Amino acid sequence: MAVAEVSPRDLEATVSGAGLVLVECWAPACGACKVFDPVFEGVAKEHPEHMFLRLDITADESSSKSLGIEHTPTLMVYREGILLFQQASNYEEAQLADIVRQAATVDMEMVRADIAAAAENSEEHGEEP
Repeated sequence: MAVAEVSPRDLEATVSGAGLVLVECWAPACGACKVFDPVFEGVAKEHPEHMFLRLDITADESSSKSLGIEHTPTLMVYREGILLFQQASNYEEAQLADIVRQAATVDMEMVRADIAAAAENSEEHGEEP
C-alpha cells in the first residue's frame, strides 16, 4: 500500500480501526524528514497489509502539541486504535521493519489488560486516567 496523507482532524478516526497503522509526523522544512521519507515508503511497499500515513504537523499547530510531537520526524504506531509506540527518530529500513514486526505481534489482550489496570490504579489514587 502506498503512503497516504492524513489531516490532523482525520487522524483519530483513521487510526481507531482494526489493524496496524504507522504515522510519520513530518514538517515540509525538515531535512531529516526528507531522508526518512523514502525509508518509510519502502517499508510501506513491503507491508501492504498495514496502513502507512503521513501527517504534516505544520498544517495545524495545535495537533503537534496535542499529540506530544516536539521533533520531526516522529513515528507513531497504532494497533486497534491504541498507541503502542511514539518516538522521534530517523530510522533505517531494517529498524523500521523491526518496529512493524514487533507491533504486529504484540499481544493486544495483554495491552488492553495493562491499560485497564493502569486506569483502575489511577482512579484508586485519585488521579485522572
